[in-house]
Amino acid sequence: MKSTVMKTIAFTVMLTTLWLATYEISEAARRGGGGGGRSMSRGGPAGGGSMHRSQTRPQSSSRAGTMDRSRNSSRSQVNNRAGDRQISDQTRQNASDRRDNNQDRIDNRQDNLSDRQDFRQDRYDDRKEYRNDRQEWYEDSWRRGRYITAVRWGSVGCANVVYVNGIRYYQCGGVRYEQVYRGGEVTYIIVN
Repeated sequence: MKSTVMKTIAFTVMLTTLWLATYEISEAARRGGGGGGRSMSRGGPAGGGSMHRSQTRPQSSSRAGTMDRSRNSSRSQVNNRAGDRQISDQTRQNASDRRDNNQDRIDNRQDNLSDRQDFRQDRYDDRKEYRNDRQEWYEDSWRRGRYITAVRWGSVGCANVVYVNGIRYYQCGGVRYEQVYRGGEVTYIIVN
């Protein structure tokens, strides 16, 4: 168990050290430095890039080189400013693109939500219509052929008489009854 804890601690220290080194290098690169610490002087023997060449140059050439570096420095500053403007424009464009993409995602999400809601509502309406149709079918098939006794017929109190093809029917609330005899008694049968 001790060795596992020690391995874990060693791994954590190594990972942290690696992360810090990577962070320092990236920060130095961002600032334009070489990797931390102090940078060499741009003037003197190391300014030209090679100790050997700078020693062989005459003094007057050194001044001309300084002037060339000064001009190049000012050109690079102008180029850097133009580059900064370009980066700034690019950054603005990227931000605008991200906003557009975010808005598109929001719109798509809202459309999908509405589509799902419409689908659920349509499915609910279809099921409700199906249940109502089934209920009507059962009611119609249950009522058809059912008898009502004369006693009960008197409590209904239906007196609307309708003749269809010479047959007399009693119509009460959209339901037609026909008077028949069953077992020697008057009864009324539902016909529709």
